[in-house]
Amino acid sequence: MNLCADSWFLIKLSENDTTAMETIKQVTQGKDRLIVPSVTLVELTRKMIRDGSGLENVDKLLGSLRTSSKITVTSLDEELAVSSGKISAEYSMPSIDSIVAATALRTECRVLLSKDTHFDRFSKSTEIKKQCW
Repeated sequence: MNLCADSWFLIKLSENDTTAMETIKQVTQGKDRLIVPSVTLVELTRKMIRDGSGLENVDKLLGSLRTSSKITVTSLDEELAVSSGKISAEYSMPSIDSIVAATALRTECRVLLSKDTHFDRFSKSTEIKKQCW
């Protein structure tokens, strides 16, 4: 099963949240795959710098994500941009969140790891379940 990570999940990972760490363990040791839209790295980096964690910790977290073949960081391309624009308009969703949603659709994710309420309507109208704790 594919899981899509919103920045919330990456922030939880950076905080060594128990459930986030268990989720990553299940991905790396099981059959699941984690999809990380590249735009989530913008929010993660901004938050970690603002909180004083610094770029070293961003690099450390990203390095740990890159070591697993079961974790993929996806890039924004023209097709994904258009799809996210449609999602943004339809669900009144901010652009970064609509890119995450479009990525989840494109990569056939069954779960979107996010606490963001912008995904609630989207989740209800698709087969993508929003999961948070």
